[in-house]
Amino acid sequence: MNKSKAINRLDASNQAVRILGVVCIILCALLIHAHIKVVNVPKEYTFWTPPDLTKGGFANINEPQDIHVLNFALLVHNNLYSWDENGQVEFPNAVDAYRNYLSESYYKLLKSRAVSAGNSYRGRERVLHFNYQKNNHFNVENKGNGRWFVTVLMRVKDSVANNVIKDEYVKYSLVVEKVNLPRAKNPFGLAIAGEFANSSRVQ
Repeated sequence: MNKSKAINRLDASNQAVRILGVVCIILCALLIHAHIKVVNVPKEYTFWTPPDLTKGGFANINEPQDIHVLNFALLVHNNLYSWDENGQVEFPNAVDAYRNYLSESYYKLLKSRAVSAGNSYRGRERVLHFNYQKNNHFNVENKGNGRWFVTVLMRVKDSVANNVIKDEYVKYSLVVEKVNLPRAKNPFGLAIAGEFANSSRVQ
């Protein structure tokens, strides 16, 4: 009788050990799965919020709205082509300064453009103007897969020795794409990747 009870206790103990072993294996598997998920989670998120929240709006994670893409394109393009004293020197310097906001191919194109047009930019000052109040002055088309076509109409005023030599409206057609760069180098996560059409004068 005692022997039978001892055997039953041993069987129960063995069964408890087996159950505990199965539970430990399941917990280990869940821990490994959770670790893999955490490793694959992006280290940083970018929250894009509408500039005007008075009428309501939603914040998007890692997906900029059209207005953010437009503002980025204007900021970079304006800083590339605004020259205080001498475009021949300032333009290539600006291309280098904004290299992290340009795709590699567009960076090379602008460096080549700076060389070929350098003499015509000598001693030239340039000011760009954009009017947000004119809705027909810009268009942002989301092409999908982190790519946008941005069309902007800007007033371009060039001067040499304080004499205005050009004052006209020019339409620019820029391609903007998402890029994966450290936030310290490019906090926008965007870059101008090229031009989908040549710039053109607008009467």
